Amino acid sequence: MGISNVNDQTSAYGAAFRNKPIFFMTGKETEAFFNGKMRRNMELREDTCTLSSNHTYRRQHTVYEVSDRDKGSAFLDLNFLIKDETSSLKGNLSDDKDVDFYNFSIPFMSMQRNYFSVEAYLDMPEGCDYDLTLYDEYGNQVGKAEWDGEGRKKLNIPNWDIDTNKYCLKVEKGNGEEVSPDDYYKISFHVSENKGIKFDIDSHVAAGGSGRR
Repeated sequence: MGISNVNDQTSAYGAAFRNKPIFFMTGKETEAFFNGKMRRNMELREDTCTLSSNHTYRRQHTVYEVSDRDKGSAFLDLNFLIKDETSSLKGNLSDDKDVDFYNFSIPFMSMQRNYFSVEAYLDMPEGCDYDLTLYDEYGNQVGKAEWDGEGRKKLNIPNWDIDTNKYCLKVEKGNGEEVSPDDYYKISFHVSENKGIKFDIDSHVAAGGSGRR
């Protein structure tokens, strides 16, 4: 990882021609990077030091803990998983009535939203069928994960509404299904280029850089 961004690019326009957008580090991520606490293939867990649960919809300032036996803990927002696709969040449903909510935002500029697709994945304990539902910041359901043919569920984060970048994921048991309290599910993200859209710098500049057409 670079110090200022993942792609080591300085131009937002240039990033639109690459496979990934520019990702800038937050203050928490920068601190963790310089302290040697950020690495690939990290596993985030809920910060139980400051939060009793993640059962509240649209909870603000949710952070997750990355523990390192040698270097202590780092506390990162869920958005970090979009920047580092090798890492994931680990959670579990404690009983049939347990529902987990995870708040996050898209960590790149709004003008790039149409040009990149963000997907969320849910890996479940063996034999379980959990639902993964997506809400926007206004409480509208805007997505629900479906089986992807590889033993996990996938949903696409909408990229047509650039007025908001805040979303909430809900994890709960599927209708009539059992949960496995002692086993964990994992949430991860993947960012890819939206090959159906071409980025036109001249049109973007002429439009005042708004990202809208």
